Amino acid sequence: IRDSLQDLYWRSTMLAYLAPGVALTWLVYLLLLQVNRDRPLIRWLGIPLLAFLSAGFSETGAAFQAAGLLIVFAGLLLFPGADPRREPRRLWAFGLAFLMTLLAVLLLAVSPSNAERIAMYPHPGPIRLLALTVTYGLTFIFESLKSYPLPSLVTLAFSAVIAMQVGANGLAGRLDNRKIFLSGMLVIIACFVLVCATAAPSALARSAYPEQRAWMPARAAMVFALAGIGFLAGRLLLQVKGARSRPGEFLFMAVILLTGMYAIRAVPRIMDIIQPFRGWSVRWDARDEQIRAAAAAGARDIRVTQLPMLIPYVSELSSDPLNWYNQCAAGWYAVDSISAVGDP
Repeated sequence: IRDSLQDLYWRSTMLAYLAPGVALTWLVYLLLLQVNRDRPLIRWLGIPLLAFLSAGFSETGAAFQAAGLLIVFAGLLLFPGADPRREPRRLWAFGLAFLMTLLAVLLLAVSPSNAERIAMYPHPGPIRLLALTVTYGLTFIFESLKSYPLPSLVTLAFSAVIAMQVGANGLAGRLDNRKIFLSGMLVIIACFVLVCATAAPSALARSAYPEQRAWMPARAAMVFALAGIGFLAGRLLLQVKGARSRPGEFLFMAVILLTGMYAIRAVPRIMDIIQPFRGWSVRWDARDEQIRAAAAAGARDIRVTQLPMLIPYVSELSSDPLNWYNQCAAGWYAVDSISAVGDP
């Protein structure tokens, strides 16, 4: 829960890892519009601009986006669509988005922050980089499935029931077993590539396992992969002998109800930590007023009471005025130094 709070509400995380996901969603929407019908404004302005913007938030988001677009582009080349009129539009749209993503990656590579990382940390060679990326990707996948078995099962069951309803109502064409298994393998491979792409920037920059917040794109890939596998499993069940009949409405409603109950299950855990955060917020506001009052009175070196760190890996004011977080706070309040003393 606390890692989730950090991931969703910490501004640095929102800008670097959550915002690319939002922008990438809109990019996919524009790409689908362009594929269905040629729109010059979207083709020449919307797709290039949004692809560049989405990839420019962080190296992690850029690597994830580049890998995803490359997978789709390869799929378009290997499995052309039934309508030959759409092929040029599809290849042009995704190819242009991929080129603009590479341009964003190039600008990120020459950014001052990356130059500082290059000077601070030794970079692994190509073989070690590949080994670290694959190792970190597999570790993340196995740990996610091990740590979140219930969400994974709920996603699979929900998607399977939806697929059975779709197939039974004739809303999708029939798939033979071979295509279902092939599609499942492609979904797994695509998910693995996207997870490894998420890990690659951290492995390249510091040879380190990514922070939890940096795994946000990979978690989205795993959710979509589980949903895809569940959907294919539902189609397979519908075609197995004895499962050809329409899935019962009771089964459908039961899965929907269980999915909703699982979401409600998290409410007590969230309520348990609300009160500590409320108390922390009141103390933080009081400290803010104290600092502003002292600065208004002419104080240049301010000492305040130290607060606890409720959100892991999010810093707080410390007793060392030279700490980077203390220096940032001093610059914000326009004073010489700020130090925090006393028990949190």
